[in-house]
Amino acid sequence: MSSEFPLVQTPLKRDSKSTYNQGQYGLWEPGLSFALPGDLLVSYASRGGWYSLDGGMAILGFNIVTSAFNYTTSSGALQIGPIPFIPHTGQTFGYPGVIVWSGIVLPAGYTQLASYISSGFEYILLMMSGSGQPINSVGNAEVATGSSLILDGSVLYRVNKL
Repeated sequence: MSSEFPLVQTPLKRDSKSTYNQGQYGLWEPGLSFALPGDLLVSYASRGGWYSLDGGMAILGFNIVTSAFNYTTSSGALQIGPIPFIPHTGQTFGYPGVIVWSGIVLPAGYTQLASYISSGFEYILLMMSGSGQPINSVGNAEVATGSSLILDGSVLYRVNKL
């Protein structure tokens, strides 16, 4: 590892009074949940994440592999988080990223997934798209109970600056 990029083990503070320093690098631990977690039980084979914060922009990388993903009462959008830095809140658009994945069953007509952070939210969504289809978030209907998931991606976004 290069000494130019030392890792910091703890993310910056996440409250609204925090400021950031340029050139911050570190690790974060991503987790999976649904918008309404209910009785969700996730066992991770492995998970990890890294971040870089510089010039008002953050880039997050994540890798999650589950060995078990079980629920009966959970519902809503699948979420990865909590992310270490809150996205800029003065915008009406979000930030799409990239992801390679396994274990999600897309509905007919949907062919692609993207990681996605919305302005002011504390988690990453997975958005599905396809030709002639509305863009929708991946939810419990696309992730069957008992699934094993592999999610490996990144997203670049603007953070609040005080």
